[in-house]
Amino acid sequence: MTKRAEVLLLRRQVAREIVRSLGPMSAYVVAPAFGIPQPRMSELERDQVSRCSLEWLIERVYRMGGTVTVEVVLGDAGRSWALAHSSRFRGPAEAPPDGGWRPPRPK
Repeated sequence: MTKRAEVLLLRRQVAREIVRSLGPMSAYVVAPAFGIPQPRMSELERDQVSRCSLEWLIERVYRMGGTVTVEVVLGDAGRSWALAHSSRFRGPAEAPPDGGWRPPRPK
């Protein structure tokens, strides 16, 4: 799944919770009280979130008295990268192409 698709799923999830919480037919009366214009609420009810940023949706959740919890699951990316790239660091050091003198490495 692409990064863009994953973010779209997150936006849809938050939007569905907003719609569920406000109830049906809330676009004209209830939604504007929480900073959601009628046209935008109508889009959310139809699961169209392309015009809504995740940040905007989360702000509306907080205005409605809710909270948003984000869980990040991430392995040891640095170790994975090092293991994948360690093969190029193995083996004896090569001599300079001209076979000449090399300055000493700083300590």
